[in-house]
Order: sequence, then C-alpha cells, then structure tokens
Amino acid sequence: MEAETDREVEFTETNGKRPADDTEEEQAPKKSRSTGEKVEVRLMLQVRNAGAVIGKGGKNITALRTDHKASISIADSSGPSAY
Repeated sequence: MEAETDREVEFTETNGKRPADDTEEEQAPKKSRSTGEKVEVRLMLQVRNAGAVIGKGGKNITALRTDHKASISIADSSGPSAY
C-alpha cells in the first residue's frame, strides 16, 4: 500500500506541466479575455438536433441569448448548408 502512495505522489508532482521559469525577466501583462470584441461562431447541426438547442417553447435559446448576451439565429434550411 505504501508503494502505491509514493507512486500517486510522484504522478501528482509530475503532472505533465512544464515547471515555471524562475527568471527575473519582466513578463508581458496577460491579455484580458473580455475585450468587448464580437466573435462570430457558426455551427452546423442536423435538423433533428436543432430542437435541443432551441428547447421547449424556445427556453434554451432564450437563456443563451439573455445569459450570454448572444445574438443567435437558426436558419431554416433543408439543404446541406444554411448560408
């Protein structure tokens, strides 16, 4: 049992991440993720799955729009592309 504990500690200590540099160099400030820039994401999904995104009575899509201030549109298309 003790050998397993040692092995678990070893894996925890070496979890695959690079060790941090201990240099005295000045590091650039990290860029904020909330830049206010708009990001457009287009997803293609099968018609049978669109209902899950929309939700009963539009509940899911309404929540996505309000919670994340997202502009979401679902194109009505029977073809392979909704562009």
